[in-house]
Amino acid sequence: MYEITSARARRYRLPTLDFGNADRIDVRLVVQTGILPRLRPAWPPRGRRRQVGGASVNAPRACFERAFEALAQAGRDRSAA
Repeated sequence: MYEITSARARRYRLPTLDFGNADRIDVRLVVQTGILPRLRPAWPPRGRRRQVGGASVNAPRACFERAFEALAQAGRDRSAA
């Protein structure tokens, strides 16, 4: 995921290895490389603190393509103003 992120998490690091989790997914990089981020959704059931679910899925490509188009349009709108 480092290929499609713009930073590494400062909060979750292994200092001795100079290693941090991938952070801040960059829409432009997802569209350019075609690499989709992996999501690991999970949620606690009502009244309990344990995690339910543990799936690992790819984010849908279409949401990144639409976001990229919206960013491009916003850039065109700013330059026209």
